[in-house]
Amino acid sequence: MNVLLSIRPKHVKAIEQGTKKYEFRKVIFRRSVDRIYIYETSPTRQIVGYFEVGSIIEDCPDRLWSALHNDSGLSESDFLAYYGQSQHGFAIEIKNAVFFKTPIEPKDLSQDFIPPQSFRYFTETSIPANAKSLYGVDAEYP
Repeated sequence: MNVLLSIRPKHVKAIEQGTKKYEFRKVIFRRSVDRIYIYETSPTRQIVGYFEVGSIIEDCPDRLWSALHNDSGLSESDFLAYYGQSQHGFAIEIKNAVFFKTPIEPKDLSQDFIPPQSFRYFTETSIPANAKSLYGVDAEYP
């Protein structure tokens, strides 16, 4: 199973540069997920790539920060502001990130596309078979 995850541009850039090796979330998937497609939020508003899911760590935010801050791609203040009063958090390990030469316009996949608030399950049939040639990417699609 795949998911489409909304991620802010500054965090997408950190993933691409390799400084962000974990994506932090307050809520995690109920199904097993192998691949996460990256929907870069405004102003980009496109699907810019994907990464494979490594380990998923559940813990309180303080322990997540202590263990993973060097690979978080975040400042401590941003991290703590995100979690606020949350007692639990999740760290998704980012493996084998791939960025498309040309981002995918979501409206090309579905005219009624609405960006996910957090994440949305995303099936292989959501990407057309001709997407590789259509978007000129080197990445393989599922």
